[in-house]
Amino acid sequence: MRVLFATGSPAHYMAPPQLGEEQVVCGPDWKDERAPNGRWVSLHTPAGSYDLSAIAAKLPPEQQPDVVVCLVDASWRNTPCGLSKFACPRVLLVADTHHLQQPLAQMIRYAASEPFTRIVLLYDRHHADVFRAAGVKNLFWFPGLTFPHSDAVVRQSRQTSRAAQIGFVGQIGKHHPRRVRLSEALTARKLPLRVQALRQAAAMNFYGASLVGFNASLNGDLNLRVFEILASGAALLTDALAPASGLAQLLGDGREMITYGSPEELAERAAHALARRAETQAIGTAGAKWFDARFNERRRRDAFRALAVDGVALPEFALEQGECESPVVWRRQAAA
Repeated sequence: MRVLFATGSPAHYMAPPQLGEEQVVCGPDWKDERAPNGRWVSLHTPAGSYDLSAIAAKLPPEQQPDVVVCLVDASWRNTPCGLSKFACPRVLLVADTHHLQQPLAQMIRYAASEPFTRIVLLYDRHHADVFRAAGVKNLFWFPGLTFPHSDAVVRQSRQTSRAAQIGFVGQIGKHHPRRVRLSEALTARKLPLRVQALRQAAAMNFYGASLVGFNASLNGDLNLRVFEILASGAALLTDALAPASGLAQLLGDGREMITYGSPEELAERAAHALARRAETQAIGTAGAKWFDARFNERRRRDAFRALAVDGVALPEFALEQGECESPVVWRRQAAA
């Protein structure tokens, strides 16, 4: 399957997942680039709104997409238009409707402005009712779809010897006051919290060398960090999200993850995890096994293809009955 993937993020920040056997990436941070064999690998676009069909016109017939994917978030750096000119499935990946300015209202307006055939919530399953109430159809949920790493990278990240530390990759500062409170609860107990600002590939190795991987959601999002920590084999220590987030549908507390509900409970759970290394390592191992069985590279790609082409979601990612309209089934004309 050939995928044209439009994104507002550069490769070093949020690398796109490989969703097809052949994939061309485009966006404002990508340049026009060909492989040594002459086939396009990336295309440059303006920032903001642009005609994606005009960008795709650069591709030769043998690279025209079987599926078009538009990853759009509340930064609005990537809002492709002209999608009606594509005679293939057109998938909107909805990201970050939980922060910045009017993210839900603007995303719903954008989704309605183009003829998307699938609209996929990535991190904010709890917003499904808002989209549905606004009349959005063909709505799906695929958490962690933007995980960009191959199985080989995942395996390489897992260290046999792990430091007795609580690893966190991300920002903790004035823009994240809740994370500040949570981190202060850990440091007040003199627990070994290690905070790093790393690129994605390095983050995997950091978690893979840590006994515990710490996650703090933002406005209830089921973020990509959850999947990075699981993949690395560190024990996932994450806030207990509301049922609508879908977290408890995927993982069991005390089995593949450790959850907390307050700064005080976070400190208690973290201290317990560090004091009982074997028990904590078993949780990390269980999380890694879940990832390998449920979220490996082949299964992610096959599941995306089934969603994009046939409108069929994995059972564990299904929204409640009635949240998805009867799908339009696409039959690809070109070979994969």
